[in-house]
Amino acid sequence: MKTGTMTQKILGVAILVILPLIAAAWFVPPDFPMLLRQLLLTVWGVGATLVAERLLFSPTLGQSLRALGFVRPRWRVMVVALLVSLPMWLFLPLLSWSRAVPISLQPNWLALLIGVVLVNGITEEVIHRAFVFGHLRSERSFLRAATLSAALFAAQHLYLGFSIGWAAGLASVVLAALLSFPLAYLYEQGGNSTGAPALIHTSTNAPMIILAMPPEVAATVLAPYMGVILVSLYLVFACHKYLTGQGQLLSKSAPPRPASTS
Repeated sequence: MKTGTMTQKILGVAILVILPLIAAAWFVPPDFPMLLRQLLLTVWGVGATLVAERLLFSPTLGQSLRALGFVRPRWRVMVVALLVSLPMWLFLPLLSWSRAVPISLQPNWLALLIGVVLVNGITEEVIHRAFVFGHLRSERSFLRAATLSAALFAAQHLYLGFSIGWAAGLASVVLAALLSFPLAYLYEQGGNSTGAPALIHTSTNAPMIILAMPPEVAATVLAPYMGVILVSLYLVFACHKYLTGQGQLLSKSAPPRPASTS
């Protein structure tokens, strides 16, 4: 399959899968059970991507699942993912302690956390890292593949400008684009596994969602919290020698993927 045709198929499938995820933010009634909504979005996002992978690229269901990152990650990558996630989880509690402001778990925190894991952690990483970046990487350098996938990942967040305001929305779009590079790097270093990216992606979203602070305080912590996320995630590149035992940061060739019909 020609590179241009393959790219069109990859991006076309991803856009079709992503659009309902975005639409859910606008058209699902506010009183619809949140966890059920997240579960349905996961079934759609992962299921539709799996069908596309099977029909377009992978000859068997097992290879399709592996191509979408459902493989055991390398343990060193998971260790790094855990370590860089810690500042994201500690930032709000430490800020609360330093300012002597109250902080608590949301009453439905467990359902909120599960929802973040399902959609942000699993579904979005399957789509953006395994399907989009993974296939783009088979034909391109890391930087080119990560840049293309980052543009799509950032575009998915444009709707936030309407829901949370243009300043915070634009910051979220920029953050999504910048985070695509370390997430793609961890996906690749983990052996084309979504394990580490899913863990970190969950950690970038969950603390602000499951922890409750006074509104006047919460409004002031978004920007520094995004800074903590950005700095923490880019530290993964400093761990390259630990992860690979090699000096070259970004390899030109990607790890092998399951056999493809392309």
